[in-house]
Amino acid sequence: MIYDILPVNNYQGNNSNTTFDFDFYIEDGTQLNVYHFDKDNVKRLLIENQDYSINEVKNKSGSYITFPISGSNYTVLKDDEKISLELSLPIAQETQYNNSSLLNLEALEYSLDYLTRLIQIYARKIHLCVKVEECSENTPEELIDTINQQSINVVNNANLVQNIYNSVSEMNTQIDRIYSDILENGDKFEAIDTLISTCNSLEENKADLDLSNLTDGLANVICTQKPTTESSASDSKPVVLVENYINGNSWYRVYSDGWCEQGGIILSPTQAAVAVVFIKQFPDVNYFVSVNISGLHSESCYSPNVTVRALDSCVVVGRFAAGQARNLEWRAFGYIR
Repeated sequence: MIYDILPVNNYQGNNSNTTFDFDFYIEDGTQLNVYHFDKDNVKRLLIENQDYSINEVKNKSGSYITFPISGSNYTVLKDDEKISLELSLPIAQETQYNNSSLLNLEALEYSLDYLTRLIQIYARKIHLCVKVEECSENTPEELIDTINQQSINVVNNANLVQNIYNSVSEMNTQIDRIYSDILENGDKFEAIDTLISTCNSLEENKADLDLSNLTDGLANVICTQKPTTESSASDSKPVVLVENYINGNSWYRVYSDGWCEQGGIILSPTQAAVAVVFIKQFPDVNYFVSVNISGLHSESCYSPNVTVRALDSCVVVGRFAAGQARNLEWRAFGYIR
């Protein structure tokens, strides 16, 4: 008889534990695969009697291993390392049943148990595969293609964010110059106290630029300064905040060059997809969107993923181990014109 158990046991290190249980039946050491995962999640197969030893075999309730053992190249499992003990069986049926008036019940039980253990192994492997719901219009291959495309989009969006950061850094440099001009010619500008206070704040944290604090003051500075050279009298205009909206947890900001920032909080059902509807529609899908779980939770969970993009929305999948819905914070950035 084989109990309904998982054919695998996984453990996180704690810098002290050296014994690790496995709950399934094995006949010998060849039926147990032990894998080590380092801090970078690199997987390596360990070797019996070189890296670990098995306490007992042929026990219906399983047993335990000792890791590491003397002479192993590994050390005690650290808190950023993991170990996995997996049942491994060859796919074969070697017991021959011939016509006889006697039925060998022990051999029959062994064969059925062997098949049950094989089913447990492959049921576990299927559980870890990419799956779609029955009657879904998408195949697993199409879902994987979508994930791959999303990975490409993430890289492109990362490059976009880097370009935005570079633009912000350049803007900070321009603000430094304006700040210096204000200190030297403060009597020529309006709202001098507000501008100096804002520039001091930007000096301490230049990466967190909020143009809404500088809209009125910078517009006055730029418009009232007289050009000193012919090249400085160009027709270029500063980027300023032109539209601002806040309603509860929903918000957006639109700037004069068409750049839009928007976000909010939605409730995601467990193990299901939820649509995030944008407040401002984008002209294409070349926008950057991020979704995070709102607040702190002690239970483990799967991070929410953006699976489908549209001009006015995107689809987010959130699945949590505790089986509870969670508030999701979303943000989207891109040009709307």
